[in-house]
Amino acid sequence: MLLETIENERGQKVSFKWLVPQCVKFDEEDIKKIVQASIRIFRNVEWTIDGTDEFMELLRNFGCEIKGKKVKFTDKVVDITLDRINKEKEKI
Repeated sequence: MLLETIENERGQKVSFKWLVPQCVKFDEEDIKKIVQASIRIFRNVEWTIDGTDEFMELLRNFGCEIKGKKVKFTDKVVDITLDRINKEKEKI
């Protein structure tokens, strides 16, 4: 069990436990659902990134929207990234 504390969008600290027993197994359909949910989050959540000015500029040049430390991965960026992942998977 792992206890993790995060700060939500209202600045409140929220603690939760990661509870995944050893007996839990995910089938292919479960994994697809997890991946699809992850992609929705990637597309819709602004990420707080504490990067250097150079790193933030690289993200901006790649197509991300930057507002201070908030980074939005645009649909174009997500699509390019997923395409690259799929191409790498084909090599395996």
